Amino acid sequence: RNNHRRRRKGSITLEAAMVFPLLLTIFFVTIEFSWMFYVRHTISNAAREGARVAIIPGSTTAEVTAAVESAVRRGGLNSASYSHALTSGGSAVGSLDGVAGGSQVTVEITAPWSQFSVFNSGFGVWGNDITAEATMRREG
Repeated sequence: RNNHRRRRKGSITLEAAMVFPLLLTIFFVTIEFSWMFYVRHTISNAAREGARVAIIPGSTTAEVTAAVESAVRRGGLNSASYSHALTSGGSAVGSLDGVAGGSQVTVEITAPWSQFSVFNSGFGVWGNDITAEATMRREG
């Protein structure tokens, strides 16, 4: 009877040693996946905020940049870790002065996932850039 208990204790330890790495992996993947959704949501919100500023008549590209940076900072992300582009009609816009009222204005933000990854893993597919864009019609 005593021998049976000793063998059972060993099997419990072995089972725990086999299952523990799997549970840790699931735990860390869940954290990384949740953080990826948060970063994507924050960047999407920043693109929307930039587009909202860009559609106002008389706004400047500096104001759009400030709105995007403010939204990214409010989300708790490093504002130096992304790039953004302002386009209208498929071409890059240097100044909003030449964009006519009624034209589509798009703010696109691209952030490398490697800059935001919690465990710097990338987990395969998530190793790419996270991109968000917002398109709105310019007023005026």
